[in-house]
Amino acid sequence: MNRMIFLSPQIEKGDSFLFSGSEYYYWIGGNTGNMAFIHAVNMHLLGERTSFYDMKLKPAHWREEYDLIVYPAANHLAADTDIGWISRLVELSGLPILVVGLGAQASFGDSRVELPNGTRRFLDVLRDRGTAVGVRGEFTASILADYGFPHATVIGCPSNFLNPDPQLGIRIADRLRGMPSDPSIALNLTYFTLEPYKVQHLSALVSRGGGSLVFQSDQDILNIIRRSESVDKAKIEYFADYFTGSSDVQDFLKFMARSARCFSHIPSWIDYLRSVDISIGPRFHGNILAMQAGTPAVVFPHDTRTKELAECIGIPTYEWESISRNTNIHDILAQINFDAEAFSFKRQILARKYLEIIQQFGDISSNNLKTLARTL
Repeated sequence: MNRMIFLSPQIEKGDSFLFSGSEYYYWIGGNTGNMAFIHAVNMHLLGERTSFYDMKLKPAHWREEYDLIVYPAANHLAADTDIGWISRLVELSGLPILVVGLGAQASFGDSRVELPNGTRRFLDVLRDRGTAVGVRGEFTASILADYGFPHATVIGCPSNFLNPDPQLGIRIADRLRGMPSDPSIALNLTYFTLEPYKVQHLSALVSRGGGSLVFQSDQDILNIIRRSESVDKAKIEYFADYFTGSSDVQDFLKFMARSARCFSHIPSWIDYLRSVDISIGPRFHGNILAMQAGTPAVVFPHDTRTKELAECIGIPTYEWESISRNTNIHDILAQINFDAEAFSFKRQILARKYLEIIQQFGDISSNNLKTLARTL
């Protein structure tokens, strides 16, 4: 069983630099972080794969040419996301489906997520087949239990297993101990919903240390970085004020040219993160990729999704509300506790559970994943 249909974009697009802004934004699904877990699942499976988005064959005929549907899931258990279309593909094709990385999206304090009827139907199909699903954390598992789904296994995010080094936690701890006084920072923020003065302060820290603002979404910002489509001057002035406290467009564009980055090629993103001293911010995938590079990271949780992933995996967290105009990286580091051995042990436990989910469908997992999972 090694001919797979991936319900995700084709990640290796050698001509993506030719994409217009809108084409690029559609390809990444509105967030380059999506490419991280899609890349990870591709790396962890052996066999031929075809992207669902490139297919012309009708689902009723998939079984003649394919063995498995692969769904690298995101925070799709949400009130505004209906994944009922996937259950129809499963039923029409008759193929088994591998689901990993499924997460629930909710605000802090919410204990229940009202799922659309289509998503409930999808869970019914999986339950009737007895299919175990890899989920992002205990909160997601509890939401699934509320809907009568008993086969949830907590694995965190597949992007946590890109680096097979069983001593990764030790390497991260070594870099934490050697943190310079004025470190280079990769800043991953969920922009335009956060207080501007905090964003400006953190952006100034990035500029001072020679790091980067790593953007994962917002089409206009990505267009500015890639220079792929024109952006309205009024929007650029707004961005300039938001990030720098000044509406000078030319100074802002120079700032972006020096300090802004976006990545859709995951190995290049991880390579870049090796070069900085630390990664911080609410964006989970920018921070977990830093950890895979052996670079320390601190997540600022902004919803249940980021909080549950950070807790599940063992990435240090720092409350956004605690950031002031005087906060520096060493203030943040003084408030966190990174247990290198606990991180490595937990990662190996989660990798083993992830491997077991995959092995429902045969021996189709990569040697790197097997090595990490079997280190215990």
